[in-house]
Amino acid sequence: MTDQLILKFPSKKIYLKEDFYVSPSNQEAYDFITTWPKWIKRIVNIFGPSGSGKTHIISFLKNKTSTLEINSNELDDEVFYKFKSKETLIIENIMEKIPENLLFSLWNQILQDNKYLLITSEKPINNFKFKLEDLNSR
Repeated sequence: MTDQLILKFPSKKIYLKEDFYVSPSNQEAYDFITTWPKWIKRIVNIFGPSGSGKTHIISFLKNKTSTLEINSNELDDEVFYKFKSKETLIIENIMEKIPENLLFSLWNQILQDNKYLLITSEKPINNFKFKLEDLNSR
């Protein structure tokens, strides 16, 4: 038989807590996420290379509270309306080329409303070189 059948199975990524391997490199992030809402800070950055488990680990938070999850390249003014009824905003894959005024406004709104912001990135956002000085000071 020389012909092969190609079967397309539906694939949906399911991130289960019991499937997450806690290692020395992700222990601190895991411990922090699982202690929500007893966070010391309301704004958190989880960083690491692509495939390091950031999306998996934030899925634990999504199971604990109402969240709005948005990829940083989809960030626009509509986020304020969409986030209004949620407790936590998750911005995935943030890069230095982000609308800085929008991020700064979101940051302030979250602190003012006692909500939470979780940002994922490949490198720590405190290493970003934002042009907006007020954002650098955060």
